[in-house]
Amino acid sequence: MTWLDLVTIMRNSANDIGGVLLSSDSVLAIYEYVKRSIEMLISKKIDVMVKAVTKTSIDELIRRYSNGEAVVSLLTTLYLDKHSKVSLLVLMELNSGRRIAEVLLSKTDLELTEDYAIDALREFMNIIAGSYALRLSNIIGKSITYDIPEVIIEIDRAIISELIIPLAIKVNEVIFHDVAMKCRDDDVSINILIMSESNVKN
Repeated sequence: MTWLDLVTIMRNSANDIGGVLLSSDSVLAIYEYVKRSIEMLISKKIDVMVKAVTKTSIDELIRRYSNGEAVVSLLTTLYLDKHSKVSLLVLMELNSGRRIAEVLLSKTDLELTEDYAIDALREFMNIIAGSYALRLSNIIGKSITYDIPEVIIEIDRAIISELIIPLAIKVNEVIFHDVAMKCRDDDVSINILIMSESNVKN
């Protein structure tokens, strides 16, 4: 598939947010753009893998992600219009979060709960959210805004339940991306989950 083919696909689905968020080609294009932004920020090469692009039930998300080891959770919400919003959640093991903060601050042996480490991770999430919003905005031809990211340290994955309970009041399923990024030359791995209200047209 050529870049022109991909542009055509994305333009054809530009008025269909659900179609964009469920199209493997457009989703990969979004995360490749995010990947390049992260690479420039941390000066390291990253591999990206889109593991799942699907609609899934609220119950399935809770089963898959509400339990697990302590993680760094980075969360923001993107607003496509007054009816459609996207929750973007980045999960990292504590060691990965620490390494990213250390790279950004040029320090070692950081304590992640320190304000400057949290600020570094918030800036990291700003880059991800801004890149995601810009690429998606280019595809759909609409301006996208997003919240200041939340940074939650050393909490289990119950944040998933907290995130999707408000959605569960309104919908039974969401558009779901499961994306993994890993540095080639460092022990850093992140998972990006996106949950969109499925009242966006599909």
